[in-house]
Amino acid sequence: MAAWRVRVVIPYHNRPGDVRLLLQDLANLGIEGVEVSVLLVDNASTDRVLPEALPRSLRVRTLRLESNTGGSGGFSSGMSSWLEAGVRGDAHELIWLLDSDVRLNPASLAPLIGALDRHPELAGVGSMLADPVTKEVFEGGGDVDPRTGELVQDLPADWASRALIPAGYLAACSLLVRRTVVESVGPFADLFISGDDVEWCCRVRRMTGLGFAAVPASVAYHPNPDKMRTGGRYYAARNATTVMGAAGVTGRLALTRRGLREVGRAVCQVMVGRDDLAMLHLRGLRDSGKKGPAPAGVVAFEPWRPMSELEGAVGEAVRSERGRVLLRRDVLRDASALLKSLNALCIAPDLEPAKRVEGTLAAVGRVASSLIRGPRHGVAVVSARGRPGDWMAGRVIISVDEGAGGAGAGGGFCVRRVGRLDRAIKVVRVTAEGLWRAARLKVEAPREAEVTVPGTGRRPALSIVVLSYNRWAALERTLRRLGDDPVARDADVIVVDNASTDGTPRRLAATFPRVRVIALRQNVGVGAFNEGVKAATGEAVLLLDDDSWPADGVIERALDVLAHRPDVAAVSLLPVHPETKASEWPFAAGDRVSERWPVMGCGNLIRKTAWDRVGGYEASFFLYRNDVDLALKLLGAGHRVVFDPSLVVWHDTPAGAGGRKSRRWFETATRNWVWLCRRHGRGLKKWKGIVAGWAWAHRLAGSSPTAHVAVVRGAAAGLVGRRAGLPRGIRPGGLAAFLRVRMG
Repeated sequence: MAAWRVRVVIPYHNRPGDVRLLLQDLANLGIEGVEVSVLLVDNASTDRVLPEALPRSLRVRTLRLESNTGGSGGFSSGMSSWLEAGVRGDAHELIWLLDSDVRLNPASLAPLIGALDRHPELAGVGSMLADPVTKEVFEGGGDVDPRTGELVQDLPADWASRALIPAGYLAACSLLVRRTVVESVGPFADLFISGDDVEWCCRVRRMTGLGFAAVPASVAYHPNPDKMRTGGRYYAARNATTVMGAAGVTGRLALTRRGLREVGRAVCQVMVGRDDLAMLHLRGLRDSGKKGPAPAGVVAFEPWRPMSELEGAVGEAVRSERGRVLLRRDVLRDASALLKSLNALCIAPDLEPAKRVEGTLAAVGRVASSLIRGPRHGVAVVSARGRPGDWMAGRVIISVDEGAGGAGAGGGFCVRRVGRLDRAIKVVRVTAEGLWRAARLKVEAPREAEVTVPGTGRRPALSIVVLSYNRWAALERTLRRLGDDPVARDADVIVVDNASTDGTPRRLAATFPRVRVIALRQNVGVGAFNEGVKAATGEAVLLLDDDSWPADGVIERALDVLAHRPDVAAVSLLPVHPETKASEWPFAAGDRVSERWPVMGCGNLIRKTAWDRVGGYEASFFLYRNDVDLALKLLGAGHRVVFDPSLVVWHDTPAGAGGRKSRRWFETATRNWVWLCRRHGRGLKKWKGIVAGWAWAHRLAGSSPTAHVAVVRGAAAGLVGRRAGLPRGIRPGGLAAFLRVRMG
């Protein structure tokens, strides 16, 4: 591992105990050859950390701010301070952003540095976040949903076995980034709290083309953040459009959906008596797009009562109300004393009925049902989240939040008395105001210029994946051609056989013993490539059909593009017939190099992290158009795809030599064209693409009646059949670029 310098930034506000524990964790890292320095950013604390309390083995300095600038201001001040203190363009300097209430283990840092060392295409990496009590991992990065603008954190089921988990953004709880990236993009936007790290990661991806990934080998312990608690509600609603703009989610429908989410959350709070929290959502919508801390009095709500008073408050409510007490089992970590004191009056149902995720119509129906039926119990002790199962659950509702007040505060509760008429009036008022404000939401597409972050010049390790099906002669020639290439000879070569009946796996073992073979039991089409890439060991993967091979020196030159351009996710090679020297892409005539190329073919070099991020080839396509779909997914995820016409891959296909296309081609290719337009097109452009592709297929069919019938069958299947949706974090819209290139 190179001599890395890690500059830590820890903003804090009145949490000296947390800071001391975190500094002790940093002092225990002890990685040989890694220099760690710490900057504490004091956000105008009134309870300051004393210098003598800091570990002597750790180099620590403090930057005190005159006012509380929130997490975004604290991180930005720290990042700027390190930039001023270091050497510009230092590729071995990293900046580690840490929340003050995070805890580390001795192995938290080394895997992060290793990931950045091996993957120059990554702007930053982050730890998996785990609950400090249960040790359960709850987050490993996330994405911005292009349909709703919401933040989604879906951990893959096999996350623990992965080396990296590609992500659209990473939380600044534990985020290690390159100094050169911070120099190029700048610090966080002034959002105070909530979404500042998401906005920055989206901005980095858009401006630099670099990505982010969580590293399962690195774990940081942090309280599971309930993003809808108290004051955070206002900032989450206010900053939503800024985050959406950074992520490129600017459509009117997505804005409306995002606003309706906040209206729904406000109604949830009204239904459990927390009108003060409901107003935070509406004020956030009102102040959408504003920056900095909220003006005095905006983030106002009734203070939480300490948990030590909960038992007495419940007893007082029980004495004033007749009827049973509802106590949600998930509300308290230790509810035994309260259960014992309530005895037979208490019912403690499972959480499951309250966990359901409901659609809009179902939620409206549940609100109406709750208002008509009225409270079901005398007293209800429920979660502060305001879930549907808790709406008007009791005449007195005691909402509990064990995380209220921050780490170590022990949580709090609030008591509210609710009635049907009062709640009905409040629901109508909140809904009307919320809908009006949601309809007025606006977001502007960001206009920052793109920047290029220099690469290390190290070529990524290469794997070559070849797909084969009953074409032994073509496959043998391709592998022998690869054997003549000095770069390919040293690569990890994998052949995925799609259940060939000509003895291909047996022949491979006898003729090419160094080639790894994955023999599938059935023909799954292009989905077989996914199996090959999954088994690949290289950082970059060259995908080849069994009848294609790169021209001399092309692999080396394509790898050099990835080595010097970490922002490039893939290189698309120009398919040319080896005998006729005719290009399969007449639309690519000329020598112009493109960095936003929306077409791929029989030969493509792609970084494995980018492949994993977009989900590889869409297996439902089976054959044809899958490579274009991959290119559009990469562009939709913010990556760059380079096309240089001088980088040629020879493709010895009969169609390239003047052969006719099969009936199967007309049907499957037309169906997949329609799916391509439906997946990546928006509005009128989608339907223009469908019609143009349909007409183009009929033109290719010429005078063949069977080919025309196949085109119609394929178009019908594409329009009626269920097409797969895009993975999380990929924005549709690249179809326009593809149509411009492919059809003018």
